[in-house]
Amino acid sequence: MISPTPTSIVDIFRQAAEQDCQISFVDTKDECDIGWRDIWNNAREIAAAMQDDGVGPGDVIAISLPTSRIFAEVYVATAICGALPFVVSMVSGAADKELVLDRLTHLCGQTSATFLVTDSTGVDIASQRFHGSATKSVDYKVWLGRSVEGCQLVHRSWSDAALVQSSSGSTGKPSCLVLSNKNLITNLQQITSNLDADATDCMVSWLPLYHDMGLVGCFLFPTFCQMPIYLMRPMTFLRRPLKLLYEISAHGGTISPSPNFAYDRLISHAAKVDPSKLALHTWKAAMCGAEPINPDTMKDFVRLYSPYGLKPTAFTPCYGMAEATLCISSKPITKLPNSVVHTVHRSNAGVADATTWDLEVVDCGVPVTGINVRIVDDTDVGKPDRDAGRILIDGDSVFDERFVDGERVTRPRGFYDTGDVGFIFKGSLYLTGRLKDIIIINGRNYSAYFFEHVAEGYAPTLTGKTLAFANISLRQEQVRLLVEDVRGLDVSAAAIEAHVAKKTGIRPIVKLVGRNSLPRTTSGKLQRQVAKERYMEVTDEPVSIA
Repeated sequence: MISPTPTSIVDIFRQAAEQDCQISFVDTKDECDIGWRDIWNNAREIAAAMQDDGVGPGDVIAISLPTSRIFAEVYVATAICGALPFVVSMVSGAADKELVLDRLTHLCGQTSATFLVTDSTGVDIASQRFHGSATKSVDYKVWLGRSVEGCQLVHRSWSDAALVQSSSGSTGKPSCLVLSNKNLITNLQQITSNLDADATDCMVSWLPLYHDMGLVGCFLFPTFCQMPIYLMRPMTFLRRPLKLLYEISAHGGTISPSPNFAYDRLISHAAKVDPSKLALHTWKAAMCGAEPINPDTMKDFVRLYSPYGLKPTAFTPCYGMAEATLCISSKPITKLPNSVVHTVHRSNAGVADATTWDLEVVDCGVPVTGINVRIVDDTDVGKPDRDAGRILIDGDSVFDERFVDGERVTRPRGFYDTGDVGFIFKGSLYLTGRLKDIIIINGRNYSAYFFEHVAEGYAPTLTGKTLAFANISLRQEQVRLLVEDVRGLDVSAAAIEAHVAKKTGIRPIVKLVGRNSLPRTTSGKLQRQVAKERYMEVTDEPVSIA
């Protein structure tokens, strides 16, 4: 454990600078092996310029910059000012600029952000949308080259706000959460303990820094531990996924997290591996979270990459969310990944029968020390082991405040309802879906993930390519199932409908959609609410019972 323990986000950066820890941005050759001392000194110059422009304690500074040295310097500078850094997605280079601008307008409006810090291209794109708003777009270059003499390092206490981060927005518009130094450092200590991490470890990541797993898990956490960090840009991984494994091999990476879809991409590229570049024996924590974990993905990844040194214990399922800063539970790194069969009862013409469907669910590990987890029913009565219910959490890492219409509002004390559904078994947490994703058919509750999992059983290449939601007919709820086009797979809607009906007793309405057209969050989570708005149809067809 780091000694002395930091009491603020600024302490984390200052201590990393004192040790001159290393951080590398591997997409740019001149940004490799940068010392935190240089980042700290440059950040102080930027902070002086920001303070000259009126940035002060409690101001929200939205940061829209690529994974790079300047991102780190602006982020640290914002913290030095006592302001709240809020990382948002990139404006420049975005494929769908209007969609990104809609999101940024919402986030900056909710938080009353003082500045949106971006590059010159981003300023040109954002200036029209933000014209007349309280948020001013600024090119980071205007704050470079100032004297450090005017920099005032603002002291922030344990209970003061440290940063703002948004929820994923998988079920609607993202919330803007205010995390205190207490929230942040508590969770960093929890992650450090769970992973048995220290300065001898090495982080390698491609995750976007505007997502909690990227920012907290791959930037703040390794800086807190003072371990070397190697960061690549998300687009690099999406274009060349094997580069992540080559970087892990080249630098002796020990910790590298990703959502489930990223492991699927690595599985699909396994046949293209250059064995001379791959040595995964140092990788102790291949953490997997941020979306439902497919047990087949877990097994296939370990099987395909164990010949290159990947330990069977390395695959590390976990559960977390921005509202808990990041981590809620995680598999101990010395144990093998595990899954259990969760029995789902199905209906037959609206009448419960003895027929069941077995759904394999991945063990997301034990809750980290200091996080309390309860599984309850709709009346908040506790559920027994292996009985799924709403997941409630409480602890010092759970957010203290959120923004509502530009104002900071304190969260009521006590347990927070995550909106997720799962169960506890032998102390471990298992996720079965989200409460908002529940589909009610003939009086029975089904998780949307249940139908997706069954549909993906039609062909392995459909993994991560399906999305289910309730489609309201004029008579009752139906299951609408969206299936993305997959290269090389000849499939019909009728064939998938028949497959799901045979397995579940319920025939969905399947719609085939274009390749990569399902809406996703910045972390790759499927956006069910956006999909419902885009694809929902009102019909008078009754639900079909197979």
